[in-house]
Amino acid sequence: MPEIVKKPRGRPKGSQNRATKEIREKVNWAFDKIAGESGEGLLTLAESEPAIFWSLVAKIIPQQATLAVSHTLIDLGDAMEAARDRLDRMEPANVIEAQPVDIIEE
Repeated sequence: MPEIVKKPRGRPKGSQNRATKEIREKVNWAFDKIAGESGEGLLTLAESEPAIFWSLVAKIIPQQATLAVSHTLIDLGDAMEAARDRLDRMEPANVIEAQPVDIIEE
């Protein structure tokens, strides 16, 4: 019996539409041609049309930033008391009594 292969449903999550990708590539190409490799075209735009320049800058800066902070507060006195209790419950370590040995050099 032949193996049944399921077809994927659309493009993977997060991947770009082919048309969108092509348009972005063409816009980047045009931008590189106008601005030049060193960006002198952008400098000219900033000097001649600052409102347009800054509106472009505002569009590429993220509009919202998300910050997740996680922390735990502990009472140092309580933590030390708990550590002391754990140490008190521990079995003493096995200690081997040993006598010093004289080293004989030849």
